[in-house]
Amino acid sequence: MKKKEFKSISVSRVIDSDGRKTLIINNPTDFRLIGKGVQGAVFQLDDDRCIKFYVKKSFVEKEMKAYEAAKKYSFIPEFYERGSNYIIMEYIKGPSLYKYLQKVNHLSKSISQQILMIHRELKKVGFTRIESKLGHFIVTDGEVLKFVDHSDAFSYFQPYPNELFTDLKKIGLLQTFLDHAKELDPEQYSEWGKAVDLEQI
Repeated sequence: MKKKEFKSISVSRVIDSDGRKTLIINNPTDFRLIGKGVQGAVFQLDDDRCIKFYVKKSFVEKEMKAYEAAKKYSFIPEFYERGSNYIIMEYIKGPSLYKYLQKVNHLSKSISQQILMIHRELKKVGFTRIESKLGHFIVTDGEVLKFVDHSDAFSYFQPYPNELFTDLKKIGLLQTFLDHAKELDPEQYSEWGKAVDLEQI
């Protein structure tokens, strides 16, 4: 890994007159861009590692706090190194859960059970917001899920996974997931039901 080379990458953010946030990426290297959002961008360094650059140093601190809290879990990518504006972590091979479900058009109980388990375990270690968009899950061999992007884990309290519900609804699989949740984890299903009408979403 050529450290000088990856350190020449930079990301910044501009806000237009309508309040829309746009990420500006400067990448003079050959490292491939594999993901981006409002907080930063991720590049693949090699077969096993990737690097996430953040627009603010405070975002690095937030994500490091989440990694430290959840490091014991196998569904969290392994952490390798941090800098003032970046984190190097395990590169997870596989499609996002969003792309995977669009392709197979079916939500298995195994995947639902993993999502439920991830929510339950992260709540145990203190996550107050679990931003479980389908794009934040990576499907690896054997339909095993990995969960990425945790910089907002302690930002505020989120009583139910609204991003997850929205994504599943878009591809017509929300009711399947809710049926699985009601059967597999009635306690968590009931907790979500106190925050939102699960029969009407």
